[in-house]
Amino acid sequence: MLSYLVPLLVLASVLFGILFATSKRKKHQTYKYAIGVAILAALLLFWVTGAVGIIGSEDNDANLMYHGILGIGLIGAVISRFRPEGMALAMTVTAGAQFIVFVVAWAAGWAFTGPITVFFMVLWLRSAWLFRQVEADHASANE
Repeated sequence: MLSYLVPLLVLASVLFGILFATSKRKKHQTYKYAIGVAILAALLLFWVTGAVGIIGSEDNDANLMYHGILGIGLIGAVISRFRPEGMALAMTVTAGAQFIVFVVAWAAGWAFTGPITVFFMVLWLRSAWLFRQVEADHASANE
């Protein structure tokens, strides 16, 4: 159990560092909510795959696919430089990656992870929607 606590703390530190850094630059409250939902989804996904595993037990190597989802989200966030329009796309792509992992796991006969996949996709897409709201607010303010 302790072996999972250290990586979780490291991930939490990085994600909360990102939240802190972006919240100082971005004054928009919806942007902060969007980042918060994305961080919540990332932390929950990391914790669930590490603590109990989604596909079988936590020792099943197939669970590493879920870490790839987190990588996709993080890379998308960095590439977009945390701008709302890019973050909306990054969270949408992350939701798509979540679905692809579901399809791979189901097709391979490893597990049917439908309910948990829907849960995480809702979080990723909710974050994307909030980022789109921020972008729409910026566009209407510049008119």
